[in-house]
Amino acid sequence: MKTIKNYCAFVLIFLFALNINGSEKKTGTPEVKNPIIPFGAMTGKPTKAQLKKHLDSFKSVGIDQFQIYARSGLELEYMGDEWLDLCGYVIEYAATNGMSIWIYDEYNWPSGSCKGQVVRQNDDFAAKKISVWGNPVTHGKDNYFWSVSTIPLYPDVLSPEAVQTFISLTHEKYYERFGKYFGTVIKGFFTDEPSPMYGARRKTSGSLLELIYWDNLDDEYKQYTQRDFRADVEEHLKGNTPSGLWPAYYHLLGEKFKTSFFDQITSWCDQHDVLFTGHLMDESRPYDALGYNGEPMEVINSFSLPGIDEIFTYTNIDNIEWLTLKMVEDAAINIGTGASAELFALGPCDMTLTKRRQMIWLSALHGIDHYFFSLASLDARANIEKPVYYNPLTVIQPWFGATNELGEDAKQAALFARKKAIQEIAIRYPQNLTASGQFLTEGEKPEIGLRQLIQDLVSWQWNPRLIAEDSSPVSEYKVVLSITQEGFVDEKSGKEFASLDELSSWLDKNIERTTVVERKYGKRLENVLIKNYDDGSVCVISLLDTPLGEVVLKQAGSKPVAFELPEQGVFAYTGQSVPKISNEFKLPVNELLPYTLTSENTIRADFDETGTFEFTLTDNIDKLSIAVRNYEDIVRVKLDGKELSTTTVCHFLPEGLKELYLESEGLSLKAGKHTLSLVTENKDYPYFPSVFIGGNFGGKETVLGKLPETVSIANYREQGLNEYTGSISFSQKVNMGNAEYLSIGTHGLVAEVFIDGKSIGKNAWAPFRWEIPGKYKNKKVELEIRMWTSVGPLFGDYPRDEGKEGSWLKRYAPQ
Repeated sequence: MKTIKNYCAFVLIFLFALNINGSEKKTGTPEVKNPIIPFGAMTGKPTKAQLKKHLDSFKSVGIDQFQIYARSGLELEYMGDEWLDLCGYVIEYAATNGMSIWIYDEYNWPSGSCKGQVVRQNDDFAAKKISVWGNPVTHGKDNYFWSVSTIPLYPDVLSPEAVQTFISLTHEKYYERFGKYFGTVIKGFFTDEPSPMYGARRKTSGSLLELIYWDNLDDEYKQYTQRDFRADVEEHLKGNTPSGLWPAYYHLLGEKFKTSFFDQITSWCDQHDVLFTGHLMDESRPYDALGYNGEPMEVINSFSLPGIDEIFTYTNIDNIEWLTLKMVEDAAINIGTGASAELFALGPCDMTLTKRRQMIWLSALHGIDHYFFSLASLDARANIEKPVYYNPLTVIQPWFGATNELGEDAKQAALFARKKAIQEIAIRYPQNLTASGQFLTEGEKPEIGLRQLIQDLVSWQWNPRLIAEDSSPVSEYKVVLSITQEGFVDEKSGKEFASLDELSSWLDKNIERTTVVERKYGKRLENVLIKNYDDGSVCVISLLDTPLGEVVLKQAGSKPVAFELPEQGVFAYTGQSVPKISNEFKLPVNELLPYTLTSENTIRADFDETGTFEFTLTDNIDKLSIAVRNYEDIVRVKLDGKELSTTTVCHFLPEGLKELYLESEGLSLKAGKHTLSLVTENKDYPYFPSVFIGGNFGGKETVLGKLPETVSIANYREQGLNEYTGSISFSQKVNMGNAEYLSIGTHGLVAEVFIDGKSIGKNAWAPFRWEIPGKYKNKKVELEIRMWTSVGPLFGDYPRDEGKEGSWLKRYAPQ
């Protein structure tokens, strides 16, 4: 019997009629690829056997696209022969196994430097900034001094010659080795946060003003404005800012960035039959977006497959990166090849699949049909240099097998991403207003209420599209809003609005709704994203982490449709009938039950400032091992004053960690207090601890004892398995009567249900509900619930006292 994951009914043959992989532009042949693409971080010096095992694991769960990613932890020379040999094996594996490959164009980020090689080729290829200085005697009131400096840490992405060098050091080298795979196995290149701003974001002490600079800036400004750039800037410093100074500067900056970097690489990719994707730097706030990109709405349209960065996974209506999503939506519509998103890098690593699915659909409703999952490292050694970017999509996650279900659902999300949405409201990106306020003080800057405007329109169940400030024509929209210093204006009617409340009231009175979602008693929902399409389908995403219960979809000319919207839930409606869930057996989850584990229990040794970790055993423990990190600073420990011999590769940690640890022989310890101490000083890392303890014990924090005989589904962590990582199965005899469905509160964990030893399905996201086969009704059966944790509990509560509340380590630690 099927698992009830949602109430969507999709005609899967459509997948073969639509190109959801974004490659139609290049080959003309529709492909059906799983749109989940792991960021395959190549750490260490992997052998072919290790790579094959890694790639086999993805193939086993339906992943058929993979990104080759050079990042921290790589121990081969980037772009050297060994690196290219490694890439060659991955590409050949993909060719043999029907997979597609994407190539990350840099070592770490930002893109454009080839790990520093571009600037080493020519000192003039370094990023440039121009500084203005005042006369120290007259305090700058009568004359100014100008200087141009280079920042060799970053490449000059505004220099066509520097960018051409970057292409020759990366793209060309890949083509020389693997050209026969371009356009078939190799789908495209991914660029990560290139920006001219890196060279100018740190101000030199004493300067009055610093700007991104490029050769010919003065001439280009003169040609564009018929004025002198430096004279205009000096007037600005005197408090008499010339009209149009900063709008002209940021327009020219955007044009230079676009033509020098993006147009060159896109042209190269077009000529070599591959796509160019990736994302800009800091799209989420207008002032920052202009600072890093010049004219972001134009620059993002220069990709052949536009993309965004949403590694924070903001899915609440109040914190979603609305500008980021709306920018890529506009580019996806303009270009027509789909779009991409880098997702999930900051996790936390115990994020549920319910939330991952919600983020995929949130992306899909903005035209994104390629989901680059960050991160899929071969192992954890990168967690030293990059300590917080750890949200793995590999076998280290006990739930990794459910990636298959997530991939199938992602295919359906990608199908919606390619549909034509009905959008009645457009918002012009406030490029000139933002540029004009860029160098004003915080109190003087115009309030750019763009994000709040989008958020409120979404909350009011309108579906706005963000368009460039000079975009035309706009006849397809009923309302076209611009942001002014006084509020908002609709250019269609000429109506001005001083507040969002005034705008909301006017829209309700003047624009007819085609779709609305209400609570059963008639109140319009506010915490949902709704998108309706020209084929009559609708998608609704909950933006809450609590269930909304039964709600009602109303469409003009159709009967209302009642459906359930669980926490972070998705409802994709294509005209199907929706079953009403009424006869449901809710399994009690607080009862103590017998259970089985597939892994040993673990606890992280959280050493204090003296290098000591004390723990207490309430019982004698006959099976316990100590695992120490065997990478970089090799860890040595004493147990109760005696140094332990750790010579065997660890067995109890998951793959991706255990290879980097050595463990002691099995230990039997008596009840009482015990002390682990570091022989030498070792640095701990959030996701690469110095020491783990594993064995057949239970307990929490520093008090351990025998494994409990029974625990509950709801509270097993608090009942002795706080840091347990793996799968856990609960068994009991139960009679569910004549119920049609079984529901279980799993706290978001992936779960599979067995009745009398036979699976009735795996469920990876809310609602965790299963249809009960008729033959089991009104019978006493053996019910087994098997749940898979994330890797998060393995790392304990670390860091308990690391920095202020809201710091990066606190914010992205497992919960």
